[in-house]
Amino acid sequence: MLFSTLNRKPFWIQTQIIGWVTPDEESLLIKAGWINQNNELHLKVNQSEAIQQHLTYLGEFLQKDSPHSSQLTDPSHPVSVFPYKSVFSNDLNAFGYLPRYAARSLGVTTHSVRLFGRTPVNGWWICQRAAHRRINPNQWDCIVSGMLHHNETPIQGLARETFEEIRYHLPITSSNITSLTPIYFAKEVEDGFLSEWVYGYEMMFPDTFRPIPEVNEIQHIKTAHTNTVLKYIQNGEFCYESGKLYQQHYEMQ
Repeated sequence: MLFSTLNRKPFWIQTQIIGWVTPDEESLLIKAGWINQNNELHLKVNQSEAIQQHLTYLGEFLQKDSPHSSQLTDPSHPVSVFPYKSVFSNDLNAFGYLPRYAARSLGVTTHSVRLFGRTPVNGWWICQRAAHRRINPNQWDCIVSGMLHHNETPIQGLARETFEEIRYHLPITSSNITSLTPIYFAKEVEDGFLSEWVYGYEMMFPDTFRPIPEVNEIQHIKTAHTNTVLKYIQNGEFCYESGKLYQQHYEMQ
């Protein structure tokens, strides 16, 4: 099993696994109210308000005592806490939320979106991530990518990210937007463990489309042929998760 080889153990809310932690974080969960039972960490609380209180404690303890505390940033946008490896659906209820910085350290599953923008001449809009970004600096990526905030649906998050990153108002009810099959990723990363569902969307942009990049996020936007995108992916110059999603849906076309 992947997580056992990484020296991680599951932690639970009620009957659902919500994350995987190393021994460094185990003591923080116990401090926040989880109980060690049969080498697993359980929170046996039923009321939603009480669950959120324990999650709040956990986020606070993590920021103070985590070995990754110097890398814990962006507390302003919390992420939902869902059962481990649960793909988003309208009837999937979150247990609560954690600060965004806590998700990776605790191995909590996050949900993110990608927008693959087509051009009318068989090309793609792609962007180069800013050099100072902590994750994937200078890498090429699809034109929009970002993590869902608490209580956002994937299409809502996509619309928000699209405006924030390229100042384009995405018509989320348009038939011009195609949903792709989500992909789940699990791997060790610098600040903990990535457990994430990625939801891809495709849209044909009109000839008049002129993106305005958010300079803190993007250093360059351009159009590229499919072969160029695949070359970036093969050379490791394209964001890994976006590249895998691209290959799953477009490489064989």
